[in-house]
Amino acid sequence: MKRIMLLLALLPGPREPAQVNVRLSEWKVELSQQNIAEGPVTFVVTNSGQIPHAIEVEGQGIEKEIETIQPGATGTLTLTLKRGRYEVYCPVGEGSHKKLGMEARLTVGSVRTSESTGYDGSAMGDAPAVQAISVTGGGPVVQILPGPFPFPD
Repeated sequence: MKRIMLLLALLPGPREPAQVNVRLSEWKVELSQQNIAEGPVTFVVTNSGQIPHAIEVEGQGIEKEIETIQPGATGTLTLTLKRGRYEVYCPVGEGSHKKLGMEARLTVGSVRTSESTGYDGSAMGDAPAVQAISVTGGGPVVQILPGPFPFPD
């Protein structure tokens, strides 16, 4: 019985959450670490911007967000993350803040390329962003969208 108690005493207890500091501003999400170990993590989120922001962590079946944080305020979000890649972004404005560049990537544990993309090692997730163009000389501008025409023939 003494041996069992001694062995139980030597077993590690619950792991303290890793801490990732997140700084939000117009139009950035800055993570103190981009790679962390698998397990519990606490995001300490500071809004250094001039307008309200928030963060959402999405990936590996998780989609959790923090309440909106006012300028100068701080909030926390604690999650247990498994190995994989996660997207950390600002969900404010129905995605408009994310579209303006408020997103970052977080890798948990060691991730193999084919496992993280799901496309046999191709980096489709790292495709370049859409490039802006400028039209000079006036006249109508036509936007061509991908996919079939929205009305059936």
